[in-house]
Amino acid sequence: MLKFKKLNLIFLLASIFTIACYVANIMPTFYATAKSLPTSDEVNNYLLDNGYSEFFIKNTGEQTKLHLYNQNAKFISTSVIPSYNPTSYTLTSNIWSGLSHQLTISDITEDSSQPQFILTYHFSWNTELALNNDCFTVSWSHGFAGITNSAVYELYGNGILTDSYTPSIYVPLPESCGTYTFLHKTGDAAMTSHFINNGIGKKLNLEQCTTLKMYYASGTYGIYSLNPESFNGNFSITIAQRNISSGIGTAVASFYHWEEDVEYEFQVVLGTETTIGVTASDNSHYEKSPDTSDNFYF
Repeated sequence: MLKFKKLNLIFLLASIFTIACYVANIMPTFYATAKSLPTSDEVNNYLLDNGYSEFFIKNTGEQTKLHLYNQNAKFISTSVIPSYNPTSYTLTSNIWSGLSHQLTISDITEDSSQPQFILTYHFSWNTELALNNDCFTVSWSHGFAGITNSAVYELYGNGILTDSYTPSIYVPLPESCGTYTFLHKTGDAAMTSHFINNGIGKKLNLEQCTTLKMYYASGTYGIYSLNPESFNGNFSITIAQRNISSGIGTAVASFYHWEEDVEYEFQVVLGTETTIGVTASDNSHYEKSPDTSDNFYF
């Protein structure tokens, strides 16, 4: 039986004619490191040429794809999306039928003297279920250390109309503004808690999502927010081998859902390598998803 070491790090569990509209507030600007800011097509073509699937490109956030582009990343593998077995879980809502998640592993060793990989966790949420204190964990093995300033967290999806203003002539506004990034954090701000040699934990932080103001005709505008019942998220972090050797590494990601709209204090708990989890003061109120995991050679 694993002996867990509890760390005292606490989560504090986002009118008939058409006139071109524009986004009034500016989304966070991602810093370019290896290259200047490219076009979206340049990023997508780079990823396609370096082994990433069309499915990955279509379903990954713009900021996350730009991060992989800037790091000259090369695709290695993607985990199989875990199957959902409702008999294995206790919640009557069958929540995991609304979650799809997987890990993608990329190699950026080319310009480094030590093996370095980017772990990218992707989750897609599509269910009428409140995400109150939900969080996820990503962990890794084999003596790798996480580079905290490399972390990138992004929430994106369709914006839904939540408010509007019409000064004079009524202009009907679209109920959706299309797909945008509503939350983008980097470095320490991309993680709620991290353990450099083991993994990270991240609360979703939907309450931190920005809103988009879209202007239309006659000064009319709409306020759009991320649809909380259908959205996507990405988390990426670079891990580097601490000593030059070869072998097989493992990465694991899990999603945690809180059953009730109550704030709970909970902790990330460490066990052996690749074992990282969440414990709460009352564990009956949350449930852990099936893991998604993948191996990589170095």
